[in-house]
Amino acid sequence: MRAVFRRLPAERGPAEIRYGAFYLNFPKREVHLNGKKLSLTSVEFKILAAFLREPGRVFDRVEIIDKAFGYDFESFDRAIDVHIFNLRRKIEPDPKHPRYIKTVYGAGYKLSEE
Repeated sequence: MRAVFRRLPAERGPAEIRYGAFYLNFPKREVHLNGKKLSLTSVEFKILAAFLREPGRVFDRVEIIDKAFGYDFESFDRAIDVHIFNLRRKIEPDPKHPRYIKTVYGAGYKLSEE
């Protein structure tokens, strides 16, 4: 099944997303927050892109793994917590009190709709 999933075409969507203070450009793989360019890893970019495509939707860890790594990735789902932690350090004004990426206890994470 993994081989079949690898052959599926990549998700098609807009070339850029604007949401609140965020601007994400897929062809350039750039993210701007309040006009400031952010330096994100490939995984952080994919996670943030998933959140920006569906603000307010709660993603569980398995869904985030699929969005960020694809179906071939095998790891502990807690690895996602580390990526979320690092992403928050880069985008949040106060990472200890997140404004953008919210934890939904017992369910996963979501991008705030504020």
